[in-house]
Amino acid sequence: HQNWGEKEWDADFRHMKSIGIDTVIGIRSGYRKFITYPSPYLLKKGCYMPSVDLLDLFLRLAGKYGMKFYFGLYDSGEYWDTGDMSHEVEHNKYVIDEVWNMYGRKYESFGGWYLSGEISRATKGAADQVTCAYYTGYALFILSKRVGAKEKGIRRCLFRDSVCKSAVK
Repeated sequence: HQNWGEKEWDADFRHMKSIGIDTVIGIRSGYRKFITYPSPYLLKKGCYMPSVDLLDLFLRLAGKYGMKFYFGLYDSGEYWDTGDMSHEVEHNKYVIDEVWNMYGRKYESFGGWYLSGEISRATKGAADQVTCAYYTGYALFILSKRVGAKEKGIRRCLFRDSVCKSAVK
């Protein structure tokens, strides 16, 4: 599914660093059945095994060039088909935990999460599941484990089901 090898990606990261870019953002970890890393959860959901673990590759290259990599969440496409965000929230609960355990603990270049979901007042599931707060809060909770809760005003969020209770610590 992807057409570059490590040599080409390495050159791209080197060029980005040479012009002063210090942050790389992967906008999505996958779209529908195509994923960027071998996710046990998403593979069980019918996604295709990627030929290359792009997340591992990007984190290694970001580390090599002294950059930070921010990881975009998974987009199943169900929201675009139905207008119901609850599917995306449900999938990403697993993806966030999985990515943190597989990569976040391992790589210093892991900078955090890129939240690519788009919602409006008309989004089904947004109000009932506190979607925006959950997405943002849960990702920041995981990130706070990495960088420390008090750094840069990060909020610690505690969850029970899909309700975010947050307080600045």
